[in-house]
Amino acid sequence: MPVKPNESLVVAQNLRIAEDNEAGRRGVASRAYYAAFHAAYSYHLCLKVPGSVGAARGRHEQLLAQLAMPMVPKTDPNYGISKGLAKSLRLAYAHRITADYSPDEIFPASFADDALSAAVIVVAESFRAIEQEQKRIRTIG
Repeated sequence: MPVKPNESLVVAQNLRIAEDNEAGRRGVASRAYYAAFHAAYSYHLCLKVPGSVGAARGRHEQLLAQLAMPMVPKTDPNYGISKGLAKSLRLAYAHRITADYSPDEIFPASFADDALSAAVIVVAESFRAIEQEQKRIRTIG
């Protein structure tokens, strides 16, 4: 059965409450990031023009680059939305990388909280922007 980004975000939020230990905090950052990634990816797919990948490699780095370098005109509301999503998603991504690939480093509660807060913003803003774009398309189509 498919899972939606907001469902993964709820799992991350519940995990943050239930497991305030090193492994739990790392799990929160990972789940939160993936919820944000999938929401931001859905948003990016609804743009009229994809953002620039630049020299980024890998699916995650490419999405971050595309959001940070939108190809829609600066006058398009999606320009600012895309750049804002990139900033929040990058924070969650950085914490997810530490959580998943640096098991010998301490992963403080603040990292889990920051990743979760960033993911909440990305998921909410992505879906709000998708809804606005769909509404705009319906009014002109």
